[in-house]
Amino acid sequence: MVLSIYTDGSCCPNPGEMKIGVIAMRGPTPVHSVSRSMGVGTSNQAELLAIREALSWASPAEEIVLNVDSRYAIGVISKNWMVSKNLELVHEIQRLFRSFPRIRMVKVRGHAGVLGNEMADALAG
Repeated sequence: MVLSIYTDGSCCPNPGEMKIGVIAMRGPTPVHSVSRSMGVGTSNQAELLAIREALSWASPAEEIVLNVDSRYAIGVISKNWMVSKNLELVHEIQRLFRSFPRIRMVKVRGHAGVLGNEMADALAG
């Protein structure tokens, strides 16, 4: 069964205290979650750190759908957008992402009632 991972990062104010939320689900059942403060930074950094966290414990042998509500994160990780900030972090995550042969990123609408995204958002709150 596919592992669906939802990630979210928050920062209030921006820049300010970063928090991340990650939830992994098999079907409707949560199997792993993370809620963590990440220090001071920006909302884009928080989104990236949430993805890095997910990729740090997920298994490359699994089929994974990585659900992200950040257009920026999807662009710099999977669409080769030009990067001018967060270079080291982006390159680290790009390397991690490429180590998963059966992963795909999906853009989900934030605050739109998507269960996994709402759960990740609450963990990042």
